[in-house]
Amino acid sequence: MIYYDLKPQDSLVLRDNRFGSGSVMRTLDWITPSVMAGSARTAVGKAQTPKGQSIVWNHEALRKIAVAGPFPVKNNEIGFFPPADLVVQKDSESEHCEIYPLRPQKLKEGEEGMDLPNGLWPCCMPANAKKGKPSSLNGFWDLKRMTDWLLDKPIAPAEKLEKLVDMQKPQEDQSIHVSIDENTLMAKDGALFTCSSLSFAKVDYSLSIRVDSEASLDKSINPVGGERRLVHWDKAEMPKGWTCPEEIKSELAKTKLVRMILASPAIFKNGWRPDWIDKDSLQGTVPNTNVKVELKSAALPRWKAISGWSYELRGPKPIRRMAQTGSVYFFEVIEGNSADLANAWMQSVCENQQDKNDGFGLAIWGVWKNI
Repeated sequence: MIYYDLKPQDSLVLRDNRFGSGSVMRTLDWITPSVMAGSARTAVGKAQTPKGQSIVWNHEALRKIAVAGPFPVKNNEIGFFPPADLVVQKDSESEHCEIYPLRPQKLKEGEEGMDLPNGLWPCCMPANAKKGKPSSLNGFWDLKRMTDWLLDKPIAPAEKLEKLVDMQKPQEDQSIHVSIDENTLMAKDGALFTCSSLSFAKVDYSLSIRVDSEASLDKSINPVGGERRLVHWDKAEMPKGWTCPEEIKSELAKTKLVRMILASPAIFKNGWRPDWIDKDSLQGTVPNTNVKVELKSAALPRWKAISGWSYELRGPKPIRRMAQTGSVYFFEVIEGNSADLANAWMQSVCENQQDKNDGFGLAIWGVWKNI
């Protein structure tokens, strides 16, 4: 495995394929795994071609290169999107924020009921939680904060919402463009449109990716995303967070109640449910381990669509649904050693091999307790 530290020089163009009123071309709020994988494989393909020769693309070989990321990296530690089993209640007057965990709660038989599939338990807030509209966190957690959450430690309240994230998301950058008449080479009347891109100019972190390739890119500049926006690439030592912290591995060995959080979006044939979980029994074996688990509950944001353009086939890729980053799955281990889940840290839990190679479905693991 080779790890790279990436520093965007330009704002990155990451289309979401929507045109709204006023002809606004919107951007995604983060780099998708498939965009990063495509950019890394293009860079590897160029690096493998001797200088002065035309590039001959071996698409099949390049697709087998496994790429993971990107993740924000600061002080040699990668960061993560906040998990979906977290609820933040902000006071409208003081902006004081309380933090509550969502945890599975078994229904009282004969007294309570829900229409969740196959008897899944609902995720509930603690009984002492204040009522109110939840707020969203616009940023990333560092490794320490995520580790504490995976160990089921409480997160302290904060005086402002911004204090609950450790790294801010990149800002959206907008520019105005005109359409050019090809006959007169002048701007067409009324043909203005806005293009949004993702600017990393004001963030205090770089990006970390993992590439499983023998070809080394060394220090170079390569495009990422649309319009060939440039990014500085540099080989780096493996930052902390790509492997399971020892304190989490130790706690996993002590319990049968484990959590899986998606560190990157996942694509499953069954939508929200991992392919290795049986529809009826809700049981299955975690990929890359011998640990058999039973799904008890899940905390999931709304799915997101992903598409794109195939330069190989010269046409659009089919639209697929992703289980979002931060999705949380609550399991009970029924066979095997829970500590072995540490070996599945930041490994893909997708079934399709190409989705694995593209970096979808990277998972991190923790513990949970009944409320």
